[in-house]
Amino acid sequence: MLIACKKLIFATRPKISSNINKNKYILSRFYNDENTSSNNNNDNNIKVNDSFSPEEENLVVNIINNCTADDLEKYSINKNQIKKLLAHRNENGKFKVFDDLLTVQSIPSLIKLSKSIIDGGKKSKNNTSTSTSTSTSINKNIVTPSIDSLEKFAKSLGLHILGDTISWTALDIDGNLKNWQSHSFENQSKTNLVPLVNSIIEIALKIPDADAYIMEADSYTSLGKLKSSAYYYHLQRQQVIATIISVLCMRRQYKYNMNDVSVSSDDKLKSSMLHNFYTMQPRSPARLFNLIVGSEVVSNESIISDILLGKKIENLSALPSVNVDSTIMFNYRKSDQATRNLMNTSLLLTLSFIHLLRTNISK
Repeated sequence: MLIACKKLIFATRPKISSNINKNKYILSRFYNDENTSSNNNNDNNIKVNDSFSPEEENLVVNIINNCTADDLEKYSINKNQIKKLLAHRNENGKFKVFDDLLTVQSIPSLIKLSKSIIDGGKKSKNNTSTSTSTSTSINKNIVTPSIDSLEKFAKSLGLHILGDTISWTALDIDGNLKNWQSHSFENQSKTNLVPLVNSIIEIALKIPDADAYIMEADSYTSLGKLKSSAYYYHLQRQQVIATIISVLCMRRQYKYNMNDVSVSSDDKLKSSMLHNFYTMQPRSPARLFNLIVGSEVVSNESIISDILLGKKIENLSALPSVNVDSTIMFNYRKSDQATRNLMNTSLLLTLSFIHLLRTNISK
């Protein structure tokens, strides 16, 4: 009997010790107990701060602070945990830092939820294959197609395209602003595309060459679900996008030596294809720059002012300082407010892409 009791004690000791260490670790995060923290350095429990970068922690906090219950359901969190999060947020205000989430989330649950937010939501149950993310690839859920190399793009160009305007910002990897423009055109007849295409071509030919062209994806799921006016607006936007891509492809084709008989027709055709056009998730720049309040995107004027003044943006240490030529700045300042807002959006889009590249490279 005594021997059996000893076996039981020794069998349960590791589990008890593990739980004590885990609780010590949690307590140390809240009460900053130096002795407890030092004792915990040798345990094998997962530490939240070792799992995510400061930018990722900031993204998680921002999403949780601004999501509704329905929004949170698309992430890896159950309804009971959602209720606890929202109740704590309503009673105590928004979570200030990532560690505050531990007041209502266990460490494993918080890690699971955070990874789900960073990956863009729950994975499909039908998709049984798992892909391991490495420090040498940019999350394909943020940028598509995915970028699997650490190549530094010499110049990136963000395109902000609406149904009646085209705006762009060209930046090099070091933050030197090379080109910053916005052009508008009148809504054309729904039955005759020729005037629309001609207007777009005239503007698209002004778009400078770049190593990467970036656009932000639409947030709607289907054109068929939109009302009539919104349907035609977004349909025209898709027509504008298609025309711009065609113009950029044709420009590549003209630059290629089409008269070179040593090059096959297939190779000539492939040379005209656009392989450097990237799409970012809807609202990715707004999330990165903390411009989402509730379900709305707030004005970017203040953040743009800080960027143009050379101020460092909190939690975005990889963001380059933007250097603007005096002529470009003069043209920007003399533009009306609506035009500046469009130009601002294209600038944040380009900066978001460069930030992802620089963050990836720094890892």
